[in-house]
Amino acid sequence: MVRIPPNSRSSARRQRGAAALFVAIALIALMLSIGFALDLGRIYVARAELQKLATATALSTVRVVSGCSTANPASPEELAGYVSSSLTQNGLSEAQLADTVALALPGLQSANGMLRTLDTAAEAELADSVSVTLTRNLPPPIFPLLPTPDNALLRSTAYAAQGVVGRVSVGSELLALNSSDSVLLNSLLGGLLGSAVNLSVASYNNLLNANLTLLEIVQANATVATVEDLLNLDTSLPGALGLVSQGLFATGEAVEVAAGTLLNGLAGIAAPPVGSIRLGDYLGVEPGTEESVGQLPVNALDLLIGLGQLANEGYAVNFAIPGLTSLSVPGVTNINIDAKVKIGEPPQEALGRPGYRSDGTPITQARSSQVQIVLDVAVSLVPVGTFSLLSLNLGLAVDAAPATADLTRITCPSPNNPQITAAVYAETSAAEIAVGGFDINDANPIANAQRQVVLSLLGLDVLVVDPAIVVPLGQADSGLLSFDGPFMPDIDEPSPDHTQNLNADTGTLLSGAVSSLLTQLTPNLVGNIPALGLVLQPLLTPVINLALAIVDPLLTAVGNAVLQPLLDLLGVSIGSAEVTLQSAAVEQPHLIYLD
Repeated sequence: MVRIPPNSRSSARRQRGAAALFVAIALIALMLSIGFALDLGRIYVARAELQKLATATALSTVRVVSGCSTANPASPEELAGYVSSSLTQNGLSEAQLADTVALALPGLQSANGMLRTLDTAAEAELADSVSVTLTRNLPPPIFPLLPTPDNALLRSTAYAAQGVVGRVSVGSELLALNSSDSVLLNSLLGGLLGSAVNLSVASYNNLLNANLTLLEIVQANATVATVEDLLNLDTSLPGALGLVSQGLFATGEAVEVAAGTLLNGLAGIAAPPVGSIRLGDYLGVEPGTEESVGQLPVNALDLLIGLGQLANEGYAVNFAIPGLTSLSVPGVTNINIDAKVKIGEPPQEALGRPGYRSDGTPITQARSSQVQIVLDVAVSLVPVGTFSLLSLNLGLAVDAAPATADLTRITCPSPNNPQITAAVYAETSAAEIAVGGFDINDANPIANAQRQVVLSLLGLDVLVVDPAIVVPLGQADSGLLSFDGPFMPDIDEPSPDHTQNLNADTGTLLSGAVSSLLTQLTPNLVGNIPALGLVLQPLLTPVINLALAIVDPLLTAVGNAVLQPLLDLLGVSIGSAEVTLQSAAVEQPHLIYLD
């Protein structure tokens, strides 16, 4: 029998105890590791679910922030309601909703190089993005073995954006010009450029059919890096036309390249009377929306005439009116008409997002030109050899006040209505036509009209206008116009349905005004007949009656052959507004990542 020493037995027991302790510690460590891993996984899953919920909520809420799914910008309370509704639709129970704190902040995104930021302090009416932050309590641990900080929270944030922009114009839309009348267009364009222009019908049609985006202009010119830089660039009229022509060349399309060649040639002969212009002063892009509107197409002919008018803002443009030999008025041997145009404000197309600011001013508003036109009409009547027995000098002026078009609404596509719809609030203002002596360089030529001898007989004053005779053209009117898509850029050019008219017909107003002018001219004859006695009175009467009979068709002819084409070419409507929704785009809601 082998006897084990007591010390050996004690050592074995210690070894067994140590092994058991090690196993116990290992088991505890394993349990702690499993519990920690489970708790960590639970937190990760909870965090991922919260982030997914924040992402879905941001993508849903941005449709409200962008304004395409609501008629008016949502208030903070309404926005919070939309967020709660979105959370419920994404599966949150009432208990989970009560445990979740949601914060939605509308903002305006901007990019500076590679950096993208979100300005949540911008006006809510201008917002195109939203930040959604969801916060909830940390889920209780499965194994509460480790201490957990009091009020521990999970927080997730998602950023989403949706651009909603449109391009609206008002007036006698430049795209509706009859480019077959190239002679009159050449005369007008030559006056705007300060140089002789002789383009063909085909050339104007090329300009009429050529479109490009602001982004294409930027990408084709190394002098600007962003659309914002392009709009704010101080340049000359030749420089602006050169920028546009380079953008047209870069498209590679035959029509655009042909239009670019024309603009490049016109840029070489342009001699504007002012030092610098900015493209943004013509297009009227709302700050902060440059990136979105950069994708919208603009028309080459619109840009050409609009930039020419912008360069001549506040200056008198003199040009000859061709085709007046077709005016046939009995008794008239020679008609000489000089036309002067002063651009008070260039006709603007407006590109930007719909809606109104908090102070009620529109975010995107287009205006027609505020134009002053003065015509000097000299006519020789009743010739006797080379001498004119009776002469007529008629000063005719039109002061056209602006018409406006506010882009009020662009709606999101939906399963029930897959096409975008839009609404524009348009308003026309009254204009005036007058007879008198006018100075186009005067800021208010009609108000400051001078004495005008309309008829003279053998050098004696027969018919004098003093003060000027002024007749209003139409009354102010307004209305909310609705437009149905699809719009450019989804289609190649605006549909005829995308142009609507407001108020009366321009031609009718002009004819009525001319008749009214004639009616008021006749009383001015009284007291102006020279005091040659009763003997000469019967001899003068037939001649004067002949002159007055000529004035009526002459005024009508000048109105139809000169004034009306001029107003059309300058983008001005009198007493009526022609509103065109040129393009509209609604981006799909998408996530953005801030730096």
